[in-house]
This record gives sequence, C-alpha cells and structure tokens, in this order.
Amino acid sequence: MTGAGNVLKKHAAEAARRSPAAPGEDDEDDEEDEACSRIFFEPCLYHCLENCGSVTLAVACQQGLGANQTFYVDFRTEDGSAKAGSDYEYSEGTLIFKPGETRKELAIGIIDDDIFEEDEHFFVRLLNLRVGDAEGMFEADSDDHPKGKLVAPLVATVTILDDDHAGIFGFRERSVRVSECQGHVEVTVVRSSGARGTVMVPFRTVEGTARGGGVDYEDASGELEFRNDETAKTLQVKIVDDEEYEKKENFFIELGTPRWLKRGISALLLAQGRSLRPRTRPMTMDVPMTV
Repeated sequence: MTGAGNVLKKHAAEAARRSPAAPGEDDEDDEEDEACSRIFFEPCLYHCLENCGSVTLAVACQQGLGANQTFYVDFRTEDGSAKAGSDYEYSEGTLIFKPGETRKELAIGIIDDDIFEEDEHFFVRLLNLRVGDAEGMFEADSDDHPKGKLVAPLVATVTILDDDHAGIFGFRERSVRVSECQGHVEVTVVRSSGARGTVMVPFRTVEGTARGGGVDYEDASGELEFRNDETAKTLQVKIVDDEEYEKKENFFIELGTPRWLKRGISALLLAQGRSLRPRTRPMTMDVPMTV
C-alpha cells in the first residue's frame, strides 16, 4: 500500500481510540466536570434603541457540586462598528459571584444623538476568572484550588438600533400615463424603512416636452405632510385638455429634501433603488401624456 503513511501506526492509534477506558477513568472525568464551575453570558445577543440610556447584560454562573468559593471575573467593552465615547460608554470592571449566586448583571451606557446612522454593534468580553477563599485569591484553574472556567459564550454582542430615522421617501411608481381628457393625474408618494415623527416632503412639477403654466398642465408645488406613522400621501396635478391633436408629451414631478419637524433634521430620499443623503439631486418621476 502506498500514499497512506504508516498504516500500522494508524491502525494502532485507531484501536486505542476505540478501546474502553481504564476502570474509574471516566468516573474521574465526570467528577471533575461536576465540580468545575462555569461562567458565561446568558444570553449573548442584545438589541437596544439608541435612546434607551443603558443596556443590561446578564452573566450566569453554573457552580459546581459542593462549590463554596467566591468567583471573580473581569469584563470590558470592545469596539465593533459602534465606537466607545460616541455610540456607547466604555466600561470595565469585575463581577463577584459569592457561594450560591448564579446570576449577575452589568449595565453599559448608550449614547443618544440626533444623527442618522446605520445600526451598529459593540462587544462585551469576559476574562481573567479568579477564585477566592480564606487563604486568598487564586487562578480559577489552578491545580491546588477548586476549579472554575469561562465557557462559551465569553463575548456578548450588543446591537444599537438607530431611532433617528424618519423614513425613506419615493414614488410608488416611476412613471404614470395619463390621457389629456382625464382632467388630472394622481401620484402617490410612499414612506418606507421608518415612519417616525412628522416629515414635510416638498414637491413641484418640472416641464418636459409638455408645457406648464396652463398650456398642457397646471403648475403644482407644495409640501406633503407625513404625520407620525403615516406611510403614503397622494398629490394631484391638473391636466389641460385643449382639444387639439398633439404628439405624446411628458412632464416631471420632483421631490425635494424632506424636513423632519420632530428634531429639525432631514430624512432620506429613495431614487432608482438607492438611498440619497439630503442635499443631493432631487428625485423626479415621468408623467407621459396622451391625447
């Protein structure tokens, strides 16, 4: 046989793996596991709103059989996409589990602002587990003292949900066809990905091949008011029927930068399937007209 390495050696190792353990060996391992205390996050995933003030995390301690020691475990925050000092308050400290205590909580401060951000996250890590008794404090996994260990999950993830989003605004349809004899055209503006607060969305008509000022249509401009939790508004433009033959013509309706009245900051526009920040080009929709 070639290409298989030392076949006899592998066979012996496999046989040893399958052979029963020596008498009492498994019992010793089980006893050691039962005597070992385990400390971990429970749960390890947290979500909170930006304006919550603080988020509370829970750490569990499964104390081993007969354990009568005090455990000390350190924790500290670590940046993810959220940054300490701007999105959350950096924190570190020590949790103390006295004999019989199985749960401790720690609070991390969350920083609120009026700036729209994507949802962000940071981490909280457990480390440096120690055990104390009448003789002093020792490493929890030392051979001379009762054992304890940190087990997964050692790291908790906290996701901060942004609450400063008033929504994304756009037309329900990119193009609306209207006959000249209809007298008017109705266009719907929708609000998605958030509906917080009162938002004013400016609009106006813009000439294409069709002429405004009462020639082919009446000029229209103003603001649509979306109140808290409102997700759709309709605007109308009057169409002029001059009873003359004309080729197909079109004009546009343009949305301006939304104004969030609740806190005085802008919402977003949605154009061609993507979000645009305020102070970008306006969004338009085509309104073809036929006789």
